[in-house]
Amino acid sequence: MIIDDIYTYLNTEIPDLVGGINLFKSRQSDAPANQVVIYNTGGLEPNRYLPTADPTFQIIVRNSDYSAGEELVADIASKLHQKENLELVTGGTYFYYIMLLSEPSDIGVDAKGRQEWSINFVCRVRR
Repeated sequence: MIIDDIYTYLNTEIPDLVGGINLFKSRQSDAPANQVVIYNTGGLEPNRYLPTADPTFQIIVRNSDYSAGEELVADIASKLHQKENLELVTGGTYFYYIMLLSEPSDIGVDAKGRQEWSINFVCRVRR
């Protein structure tokens, strides 16, 4: 799954993110207060002529400090947007590209007053 590669890449590239501690796949929990979660969100219509797929994924960032969260969102976006022709993880999925679908969105606060952002991406991968 592509979210496995994204998870491993962010765990390596952003020192403040630690897998299983504040970086998760497909599940958001109440603790810790500050966390990043990567979700598989389906994708675009498959190409019947080429061995490619266009999956999409979403990253939710939650942080109790607005400025720190905003910085983390920007860092994640810059680490992933416009990546082309590479494997994020050695031996992993080959990405033709990864692109933001839109600018990161402030989606408000959760029930405990922690700020949340959503970042959505589309990518083209080799099947």
